[in-house]
Amino acid sequence: MFKRVIIILIVLGLAAVWPADAFVAQSRAETNLSIRLIRHPDVHPDLERDCRAALREYGPALADRIWPFVHQQPQVDVHLVTTAVFRDTLGGRVADWGVGAASGRTAWIDCDRVQGVGRTVPYVMLHEIAHCLLHQGMGNTRVPSWFHEGVAQQVSGEWRFRDTVSLMMDGFVPDLQGLEGRFPGNVQWADRAYRASLLAVETLLDWYGEDVIAEIVLATRLNGDFRVAFAEVTGTEYEEFTTRFARSMRIRFGWLVTLTRWPTLFVLMAVGFAFGAIMRIRRTRRRLAEQDDPEDDEIEGDWQVTDTDPDIEASE
Repeated sequence: MFKRVIIILIVLGLAAVWPADAFVAQSRAETNLSIRLIRHPDVHPDLERDCRAALREYGPALADRIWPFVHQQPQVDVHLVTTAVFRDTLGGRVADWGVGAASGRTAWIDCDRVQGVGRTVPYVMLHEIAHCLLHQGMGNTRVPSWFHEGVAQQVSGEWRFRDTVSLMMDGFVPDLQGLEGRFPGNVQWADRAYRASLLAVETLLDWYGEDVIAEIVLATRLNGDFRVAFAEVTGTEYEEFTTRFARSMRIRFGWLVTLTRWPTLFVLMAVGFAFGAIMRIRRTRRRLAEQDDPEDDEIEGDWQVTDTDPDIEASE
C-alpha cells in the first residue's frame, strides 16, 4: 500500500513539473489508425497495394494533425469500388463529379473515375479518411463545409501551386460564409469552392500554428459549437476570421487579379508592342551606322592608289 502511495506521488509530481503539451504530443504521435480496406473484386489489386503503402507512409501524420484524443482510436472502413457500385450505394447523395464520399466510420472511393479528376486513389482515400476522423472527432456538431474540405485536402497532401494560381486567375476568392453548407453542384463552382477552402485552412495553420486543427476538433467536441470552439482556440471570432481572410486574399493576390483583367492586359500589351517597335528601330539604325563611313573611305583610298599604277600610265 505504501509503495502505491509513493508511486502515485511521483507520478503527480512529474505531471506538475513536466509540460502538459509534451504528454499530449507524445500520445498524439503514437495514435494508431484502425483502417480496414475492402476491395471490390472488379477493382485491380494494385490499387489496394498502393493504398496500404500510402497508409503506412502518411497515416500516422494524418491522424496526428486531426485526432486530439489520447484514449480513443479512430476506426474507418474504406470501400474501393467501381463506378457502378459507387452510384448504386450512394444514389443521388453525391454530385456527378464526386469520386469519393465519407460518413462516420465509412468511406467509398470510385476507383474507375479517380484518374479523370487529376487525383490518385491513395490521395482520395486519405482525403476521405480525414473526413471520417473529423466526423468522429467533432460528433454531430454542425461544421462549415470549407473547414471539412480544406482540412481533408491539406492533410492528404492534395495541394498544388496551380490550384491557388487557378483560383486567383478566376478573379476572386469565394466568401467563406458562403461555403458553410453543401458545395455547388456545378463542377467549376465546386472546384473553386474546394480551392478556397484549402486556402482558408492553409491560412489558419499559418496564423495560429500547426496544432490548430486538432485543437479546434477537441474544443468543438467539448463545447458542442464550432464557432465557440473556433474563438476559444484562435482568440478570434469566426466572423472576424472570415472577414480578415477575405481582406488578406485581396492584399496578397490583388496584383495578380489586376494583371489578369482585360483593361490592364490591354495596356501591358500596348506598352509591350511600343517597346518592341522602339527596340527594332534602334537595331535598324545601328546596322545602318555600321555600314557607313569606314568602308567607303577605304574604297576611295584604293582608287587613289591605282591612279599611280605605272601600267595604267603606259597604256595612256
